[in-house]
Amino acid sequence: MVVPLSPITDPVLRRLQRAVERVCTVGKPLASSGAGIDRDRLDSDEATRFDDGEPPLGWIEWWRQKAKEIQLREGSALITLEPGIRGYHRVDALDPERLQEHMDTVIWTRPAGVILAWGVSETAMNAQHFRRIPCAGALGVHVDGCAAILVSDSDTVQNWSW
Repeated sequence: MVVPLSPITDPVLRRLQRAVERVCTVGKPLASSGAGIDRDRLDSDEATRFDDGEPPLGWIEWWRQKAKEIQLREGSALITLEPGIRGYHRVDALDPERLQEHMDTVIWTRPAGVILAWGVSETAMNAQHFRRIPCAGALGVHVDGCAAILVSDSDTVQNWSW
């Protein structure tokens, strides 16, 4: 099942990219890309589901697939915003099955509330962080859970398949 996506372009992309960069420090030179659910291209069942506040099934599957792809990269991690006013982020080894748990929570609707990253050091794993987490690349959720923002090196961004 495929979900129709529309690209996010400048200047909106740069604004959304900053949310991911507040959580992750991606090595330079970096580039970004983004896409969001194209509601107008959903079939009628998926559009109804979307209008009722549920993500299209294709969107859930898209994230699962990206999690599996990123899990194959060295230092893959699941970064989640911890509840509370302090703004801590939890870093754990990426487990695609755990991603679904976060899709049903409020952090999924927060800018960069859930990030799939790679190139995260072993010492950063299984801990809470207040400061930015160094990584090679990051894919963060955005726009009420309906968009994804990729921040990485230009080759990865250019070869990314939306």
